[in-house]
Amino acid sequence: MGFSGLDLAAFADATLEARVAIASEIAADVAGHYQTVKVEVDGQRVSATTYGSFDHLKEWGSINNPPKGYMRSAAAAQGNFTPEGK
Repeated sequence: MGFSGLDLAAFADATLEARVAIASEIAADVAGHYQTVKVEVDGQRVSATTYGSFDHLKEWGSINNPPKGYMRSAAAAQGNFTPEGK
């Protein structure tokens, strides 16, 4: 139990299916740009993840390439989100 009897684990359990559905929509939205995209569930953590060797350059850009932000744009279309590592 959390502060004041709030059970955060129960909340996380109750929303797991909805969070997987959202991650699935994000993955579907970017599949044409990131062929390795998949939805991962690790306990209560749900993510749309890509493992392409150069996908980070598409997403974040580099000195020679402008950022495309396909994943961030797809996530933003689903609502409030925080990019991992930011």
